Amino acid sequence: MGRPALVVLYGSETGNCESIAKTVHENAEQAGFESSLGTLNEYEKFGLLKGGKAVIICSTTGNGDPPRNAEKFFRFVKRRSRPKDTFVGLNYVVLALGDTNYDKFCFVGQTIDKRLNELGAERISDITCADEATGLSDVVEPWKQQLWEILVQDQNRIANDNNNSNDQNMGTNRETTKAISPDTGKNKEQTVKLATDESEASSIKDMNNKMEEPESRKETTSITIERPEVVPEFEGDKKSEILIMYGSATGNAESISKEMHEHASEHGLTSTWGKLNDYKRLNFMDHNLILIVASTTGDGDAPENADRFVRYIKKRTHADDLLRGKTFAVLALGDTNYSRFVTREI
Repeated sequence: MGRPALVVLYGSETGNCESIAKTVHENAEQAGFESSLGTLNEYEKFGLLKGGKAVIICSTTGNGDPPRNAEKFFRFVKRRSRPKDTFVGLNYVVLALGDTNYDKFCFVGQTIDKRLNELGAERISDITCADEATGLSDVVEPWKQQLWEILVQDQNRIANDNNNSNDQNMGTNRETTKAISPDTGKNKEQTVKLATDESEASSIKDMNNKMEEPESRKETTSITIERPEVVPEFEGDKKSEILIMYGSATGNAESISKEMHEHASEHGLTSTWGKLNDYKRLNFMDHNLILIVASTTGDGDAPENADRFVRYIKKRTHADDLLRGKTFAVLALGDTNYSRFVTREI
């Protein structure tokens, strides 16, 4: 039997995943695998749809976006119209790199891991998530050491299954091909599990199942109105003014909020109007009546004129009573063709 085949594919923006993938590829060759190395966008070239064994290493950029050399593959696996047997015959393991300073920690790697399994592929081991904020090496180095023991064990299992099948069907013995650990040079057969963050594993189950890449854009409206238990008594000019703010990428939210501002004047109400990112200039904290019109762009991203406000309001360091006494209403614009429809961050 020839050397076992292994495909190492990466999605890398800063070079970390690419560097790790190259090390894995080189060690695979030393360990006796017929290894191939490439980007995730080259998945067709390396025959990922035909099955086999794959190691996938991918980072998450921005607010849940894939690296440029993984965008094509990410769009492919996310489409809900894919047949459930698209990746039948593929055995894989995923190493996801992310940064806990961002909201969607390891989102791309987790999505790839989840969708491959949903489309028929089988995990060799659970996904491992490494955090750039605390240091990648603390997770990546043990992962690389344990990877070989898992791959060797899996390869030996396959070889033994093939031998047993051949013995039963043909009455002949076949040679078992064993991969060699690049670190010890010895055959590895014990069971080893990758270190996995249980909180990250559980977050995968909670991810939104709407992973379809849109073929057309249709804007849908969802209204969320929340009121405090006690209606505040208004004192002073700012407290009695209505503050109308918007976050808009295409202009729809801006147009709607502007009409609201004009209508308030027509009804004898005083209002202030502006972008969400201008919350300081608009004295957001001094108002008690607040109306917000905001859209969601991309895969759960805030518009550019609202991103600072979203980061501000999401800070966990704020006091729980920061907005006590304020009455607000939110008009959220989104598109159900995207997986994160009107994400409720505000």
